[in-house]
Amino acid sequence: MALYDREVFAALANLGDVDANVRARLDSVEVRGSSESATDFLLPLLREAHARQMSAADAQAFAYREIAAPLSKLVEQAAPSTGPVLYLAPALLADAERLEGDLGKPALSRLLRNVSSPETRVQLLRDWLEVRPSWLPQSESIDAWLGEVALDAGQLEIARSWLVGALAAGATPRPYLLVRMATTRVGDDEAFALLKEVRGHPLVETVILSEHDLEARQAFLREWSPTSETQRGLWAALNVQQLLEGQDLDGAIRVGQSAFDVDGFAAPGVIAAQALIQRSMTPGRESHVADLSAARSLAIRVRDARRSEGVAAPRAIRVAMHASMLLIDFSTARALFTPAPDGLATPEEASHPDVHEAAVSVLAQLGDISGALKLVSDRTPAEVVLQLRATEAELAGDDDTAHRLWSEAVDAHTDWAEKTSLCFHLASRGIAHRFVDELRPGNEAIAHELDTIVQLFQRRAGSESRAEAMALDNPRIARALAMYYSEADRHDDSLRLAEQVARQWGDPDEWLRAARFYLRRGEHSNAIDRARTAFTVGGEAWGDRASALRLQIAALQDTRQWEDVVSVGRLLLRIQPDSADAGWSVIFALHKSADDEQAFATWKSLPACRQPVSVPEASLWLHLYQRFGTEMAQFSEVLSIIERFPLDEQVRRLAIGAALLAPVTAPDVQIQVTELAEEYHTDFPNHPRLLWTLDLDGEDAGSILAALDAAAGGPRKTNEIEEKAANGTFPIGLLSMWAKRSYAEVLVSRRVAPRFGGTAEGAPAEHKLVEQALRSGVAIDTTAALTLALLPADLGELLAKLPARLLGTYDQLRDVRDASLRLKNAQGEFFPSTVEREPMYFEESPEEVAKQHTLLKALETRLRRSERADPPPLAVPVTSLENISGAWTAAMDRAGEAGVPLWCDDAATRQVAAALGVPAFGTPELTAYARDKKLIAADTADSIDAALIHSCMVGVHYRPAVWHLALTLSSFRPEGLAQAILFGGPDYVVEKLHLVLAGIRNCLTDPNALSAWASVAAKFLSDMTATDAEAVENLVLLLQALLAVPWLAPHQFAFVARGVRAQSGDRWFPALRAAAGNHWRGLVAEASLDVSASYILAQVGGLSSEERQLVLEVVLRNER
Repeated sequence: MALYDREVFAALANLGDVDANVRARLDSVEVRGSSESATDFLLPLLREAHARQMSAADAQAFAYREIAAPLSKLVEQAAPSTGPVLYLAPALLADAERLEGDLGKPALSRLLRNVSSPETRVQLLRDWLEVRPSWLPQSESIDAWLGEVALDAGQLEIARSWLVGALAAGATPRPYLLVRMATTRVGDDEAFALLKEVRGHPLVETVILSEHDLEARQAFLREWSPTSETQRGLWAALNVQQLLEGQDLDGAIRVGQSAFDVDGFAAPGVIAAQALIQRSMTPGRESHVADLSAARSLAIRVRDARRSEGVAAPRAIRVAMHASMLLIDFSTARALFTPAPDGLATPEEASHPDVHEAAVSVLAQLGDISGALKLVSDRTPAEVVLQLRATEAELAGDDDTAHRLWSEAVDAHTDWAEKTSLCFHLASRGIAHRFVDELRPGNEAIAHELDTIVQLFQRRAGSESRAEAMALDNPRIARALAMYYSEADRHDDSLRLAEQVARQWGDPDEWLRAARFYLRRGEHSNAIDRARTAFTVGGEAWGDRASALRLQIAALQDTRQWEDVVSVGRLLLRIQPDSADAGWSVIFALHKSADDEQAFATWKSLPACRQPVSVPEASLWLHLYQRFGTEMAQFSEVLSIIERFPLDEQVRRLAIGAALLAPVTAPDVQIQVTELAEEYHTDFPNHPRLLWTLDLDGEDAGSILAALDAAAGGPRKTNEIEEKAANGTFPIGLLSMWAKRSYAEVLVSRRVAPRFGGTAEGAPAEHKLVEQALRSGVAIDTTAALTLALLPADLGELLAKLPARLLGTYDQLRDVRDASLRLKNAQGEFFPSTVEREPMYFEESPEEVAKQHTLLKALETRLRRSERADPPPLAVPVTSLENISGAWTAAMDRAGEAGVPLWCDDAATRQVAAALGVPAFGTPELTAYARDKKLIAADTADSIDAALIHSCMVGVHYRPAVWHLALTLSSFRPEGLAQAILFGGPDYVVEKLHLVLAGIRNCLTDPNALSAWASVAAKFLSDMTATDAEAVENLVLLLQALLAVPWLAPHQFAFVARGVRAQSGDRWFPALRAAAGNHWRGLVAEASLDVSASYILAQVGGLSSEERQLVLEVVLRNER
């Protein structure tokens, strides 16, 4: 239980002596087979075990506290003015403690202070070889340690000199120091000569690779017992290297990482990183990116640790570069060898020959031949230059030269791993290098892979099937097979292989490759799915993350999923903040999704997008400028864009629009709109004129209106269009296009005109369509959205929630926002003349403008709450109708794309939709279905129907309670109900006339209402007849009924008669004569002649003299 004591655990966290209590607790533990006390035996073991279980950060803190800090304190005491700065590896610092006996504390602190400075270390080590400082005594131990310092700094010549001196003076252990001598890049013969005298020592036999197999060398290593920290570091490096050589990759990674994280040994950490890269290529790995990312991270941590020790780490940097290239992270690969501030390398790292060599290879792989050539020097190894020249020949299409140079590069390399890698490159060209036979005895599997790839590219019989059989278990074969398919343009096979390999290994590169094939085939959803998987699997370390996002953006743009484009584009901007194409993709998508405010805000936040560089970018820039003007840029920028894109008609046209419409304050250049327009018309004579110059005869309103009317082509023949629009047989959307106004603007401004949203009385209910909408959803047209906005809020929400989904479009939302903007900026509107009226200029009242703003805001909210998309237009059966599409057909397109009905409150538009194969229904049908199926209560349905009638909806079937409620909603004024009566058909004539009479009786104090109601009744009764005689008969009945009511005073009857007269035309006098005659006969049947005469003449006393004369004639003739 002593080992679980709190004080014992606390003692493990420091390297000083332990107090008596802890020593007593540890001495109580029985340790068999040891002559030492339990404390002296157990304490070092427990401290090592404790350190090995620390995190990397805790372990480094432990090493600093227990090794570096005490030595720093020693240095600080000796030279307090310089401060404790120690840039040395932990192993060297630990071994330096042993020199105190030879040096004493003051001299040791001075030594550490001198050699720990990275700026002067190498020069001092060189100078001291020439002239030894007087304070530095002659000592083989000191010389051996200085040799280790030089080796650690990569100064092999200096290290050899120090080690030679140490060995000559009798430094020990001699076998270890001779092995260190052999690592200073002496030739093989010299190395063997150095080690000859110590052959048989376990360490020496461990490093002689040519005479012992791996198993024997592992046994020798186990026999060697290191006696210093630097020796332990070498032991750890050899151990990890042997694990890697034996393909125990997991073991190499585990042990190597531990040796670095716990003990601070850099070499095992680099080897572990190499093992991670090798493991990433092993079949069966879930994701090779995780291993590659871990390899790079570990290599960079080693680099950073070596920086803190004042030395470069070229091997670690090369491994990090290699991992980055495999991660397709080319920018990081470049940055690792590029000096700061442009890159991540220190000057010492960037100038190191080994890093230079790796940089040449990276640049060659990236095709940057000129950049690679700049780094080539006399010190660049021949094999690297050969690879560079081979790549150059390949890029130039000189295959024969390239193959020869690649072969020479294989011969020039001494590293078998590099030779093998180049052999794989040649194998993919169908070339078998002779080195493969040399490789075969010890690496049969690798040689077999190379044979398979060579035969595949030589197109040997059966080679393809063999490669396909091996591909799912071998990444190298799979990549070779993918290249083989690609060169043969076998895209289906390439896709199949990419999918299989991606699923087998979770390889993001293969997922992305599959996504590219799907995009090429137009299978956008599959392309997006595979690219998303690639992004997820790849993680933050994967270098092609941006490519996966760009592919998603391309597919989403093709399918017009603009809000998703915004999301993915913003994610891409987080990865690449300075990416102009990512920025423009977001700006375009926001514009397409009808959010120009956000598009402008995004543009302002992205310096990379300040200047458009393509026609689409310039067009969007100008569109935004029309809206935001000098808040966006000075007008000179518009002129600059014209100069950059002078041949593009759209850019030029939008620039004129910017000059006309943009809110420009204090322009930096003079704006000459007419000059820009004339230049446009000269350059593009076949396009319609954009501007006309008017010569005004005077400044009075009439002259100006006449000039405008002439320019607009008035008077226009619009009778037929206006008549059809008035009776609901002309689609409102076509009317808006004809008037060159937005769909929403026309709908809102015409909301008090009859809105033909329902069906004729007695028409069959479209319950199947409504059922489908409730089950699958519906595309909502702007007419239906307006209906919901006109209803009381609770009733509108109730109806909106009945369908499973409400589908909308970006075009509709853009149209509504354009209408709001136009209304906001409107100062009145000019209407050209027609054959029936003069030109006019009209301004809405502030109250009407406010009401329209409210409705447009409600429309925008409704459409924003819908599931929006940007569907392709429906195919039209007649070519001449292709150009009629717009915001009014957008919901049709959405319904057709989604396979759902259209909810539309314009009967003429529904007929167009039906002709295009899109079934549609209106709000009255939805309400009727909900009533019939008891989805809403009957009284609620009555309220909805009445509110629909009140909002001028035509087509709500007659129900007494509903229609009377509609009458009360308008306070008995002839508003929505009047439209329902006029255009609702000839059914329920008596009931409808009773409603008219109720309206008249409740509006006796409102002359205009009296006339309007009478006009409604007269038109209703006239329109249902086929002949003039029948119409007169109906008017007679109406007038007779009005004369018969006792509550209509003579002056009130005059207003009623005015309404009837307005709709009667030539029928008025015959109808009045007949009605007066019938009324007279009724009167005299009940009263005397003089009473009857007085009564009837009083009733018509408010009529014109001619009309009164006509009635007087009836009285005088006394026809019975």
